[in-house]
Amino acid sequence: MTAPVRRTDARGDSRGGAAPDSGAEGRPSLGERLALRNWSLPVKLAAVLLVPTLFVITLGVLRIVEQTDKASSYDGVQQAVALENRNASLLSTLDVERRAAAVFLATNRAGGFAPVQQAVDRTVDQVNQLRSAYESADSVDAQTRTAYRGAFNAVEGLDRVRDDVRGGAIDPAGAISRYTDATASVLTFDESLTREAADPSIAGLSTGLYALSVVREQDAYVQAVVAAAIAGGRIDAPSIDQARNATLRRTIAVDEFRSAVGTDNAALADGVVGPDVDQRDRLAQVVLGRGSAGLPLQVSAQDWDTASDAVQQRVGDVSRQLRDRLQGNAGELQNDARNAAGIASVVLLLALMAGAAVVFFVTRSLLRPLRLLRRTALDVAERRLPDAVRSLREGQEPSTEVARTPIETREEIGQVARAFDQVHEQAVRLAAEQAGLRSAFNSIFVNLSRRSQTLVERQLRLIEQLENKEEDPDALADLFQLDHLATRMRRNSENLLVLSGTDVARRGTRPEPLVDVLRAAASEVEQYQRVELSPPPSVQLLGRTAADVVHLVAELLENATTFSAPETRVDVLARSEHDGSVILEIADRGVGMTDEDLADSNHRLATPPTVDVSASRRMGLFVVGRLAIRHSIGVSLRSRDDGGVVASVRIPAAAVLSGAPNRPGAAPSTRALGGTGLPVRSPGSTPLGGAPANGAARPEAGIPRQETRTGAADLPRRSAARGGAAAAAGVTAAGVASFFTPAS
Repeated sequence: MTAPVRRTDARGDSRGGAAPDSGAEGRPSLGERLALRNWSLPVKLAAVLLVPTLFVITLGVLRIVEQTDKASSYDGVQQAVALENRNASLLSTLDVERRAAAVFLATNRAGGFAPVQQAVDRTVDQVNQLRSAYESADSVDAQTRTAYRGAFNAVEGLDRVRDDVRGGAIDPAGAISRYTDATASVLTFDESLTREAADPSIAGLSTGLYALSVVREQDAYVQAVVAAAIAGGRIDAPSIDQARNATLRRTIAVDEFRSAVGTDNAALADGVVGPDVDQRDRLAQVVLGRGSAGLPLQVSAQDWDTASDAVQQRVGDVSRQLRDRLQGNAGELQNDARNAAGIASVVLLLALMAGAAVVFFVTRSLLRPLRLLRRTALDVAERRLPDAVRSLREGQEPSTEVARTPIETREEIGQVARAFDQVHEQAVRLAAEQAGLRSAFNSIFVNLSRRSQTLVERQLRLIEQLENKEEDPDALADLFQLDHLATRMRRNSENLLVLSGTDVARRGTRPEPLVDVLRAAASEVEQYQRVELSPPPSVQLLGRTAADVVHLVAELLENATTFSAPETRVDVLARSEHDGSVILEIADRGVGMTDEDLADSNHRLATPPTVDVSASRRMGLFVVGRLAIRHSIGVSLRSRDDGGVVASVRIPAAAVLSGAPNRPGAAPSTRALGGTGLPVRSPGSTPLGGAPANGAARPEAGIPRQETRTGAADLPRRSAARGGAAAAAGVTAAGVASFFTPAS
């Protein structure tokens, strides 16, 4: 027989024969796994959504960072406003110190240095407070830091001015000028602090705050010049010009302040003008006018200080209100920026969650029908379609109705499901058509076999009549040989019935002795003279089982004699088991079979395949397997140690009846085996290859007769060479490799 064919399905799995190879050859390469076409559907969906997701995340993060930076910048604004407050306090103390020093020098140090020293102490205290506030601030820029260092150095440089003032080494105008240089540096630092508020919503307030600082500085300068003039009773022309220039600069600063704060803060703008300012300006004009004319000034120091302090107080109040408003606006903007950052974070998180939810539900809506379609396809391919084909092969009523794939969507997956249903339906329909065609061919087989059997039976009856009438031994021998060939023809017709799945026509209801069953099987073998039967146990087989056992054993004997040398014999041994079953062993002395051929043949005997072209090439294998399954008979093949093959047949106890019918004169002899003329072994002899128990060479046996016929005791004898030559002619190199003979 041929070796099992190894098939490879569409998935690359090896079916049949050897197991699939494992290891590196079975695993895809890294490049193959990373190829786009091999990505799973969730990975592909994730790849599609990756770019927009990253884009949204980037925009969201940038928005959050922007709002966070704004919040930080507003925190810097608040710190700058706090520093500006400390710096304004320093400017105020410097103005007081400048006025005290000028008055001290204008009176020729008559009042003592104590007032000046008190002003100096307050200035030093304000410097220390400004230094502490500056060191705690962490958001000022480099330009502001540079301005701070310039202001700090200028204030530190006032120590020499103070010494000159104390020693009278400088005139009032010189002292005022040198103090003004220091306050100019402090005012530059103030400008840098107000510039920190770069946001458009508060830039006007910060600019107005610096303008107020300029207004206060010009007011303080005029106050110092006029106070020194009143204290000294005179004023020089340069001081008059400087005072008038300061008044002009104040007017310009007021206009800048009004423009910076806008109409929304008109009340603040009105705070830097009014009766107090007008009163102070009138006093200043009196002093400057009379001083330029060389006349007595006629303004008391108290009146001047009162008017000047009122203006300073008014401007200071506006500065504090503006500073508070700036702080409040910066705080609100900071909170808004923080809230915007929080909202952006929440929106981004919600967007990501919504995107993840959309991806999840879309992926599930795609994967669930795809997985359902895959399960359905596998179920159809592995169970439903094979079951349908099997049921059709078994002769059940064909039906092309198939269960629809439970996917009712109208999109592409639903369309694929409908297409798969059509493929399934067409496959079932084709299987039904094939089953119908197979059934039609089976009917043809049955019809041909029945007709052939009818003719063969008529031929056998005619040959039997001729045998009964013939007296010539040679002619009678030819008739017996013709009778034997007709019997083989009848068995081939019965093989057609087995191929078609139809029960064999020869059926009996009466139990048959096992010896008659073996005799009938031997009578259907061409080289019957090579068959050596050992005395079987005295048991009977049920009539229905007996006929098929005759057919089964005849096929095994036919193959054993055909595929072994003509000078060898075929041994048949029958024995009973403890469970009531009967074991038949048919042993030949041929070339044997390979382990692979034995395994394949035993598999076919245990599970006979569907009738196909191979059944015609191995009809014996197919027929034996079908007959064995019909009666739960076990048939197996194994190799002999000394060459050849042993076919073991196990007849179940349900088909065996103990005891044989009592026949007068029955004895363990050739006649006891039905008059076949076959040599007899004693029960204790070796069944598989030992010498005959009678110690003589195997005699030539007469031609066996059919089971249904009786004949004379002394049948004509023919030499073994006649059948042996035919057998020898049939043994070829290809035939020896196969145990079962092809149908003739």
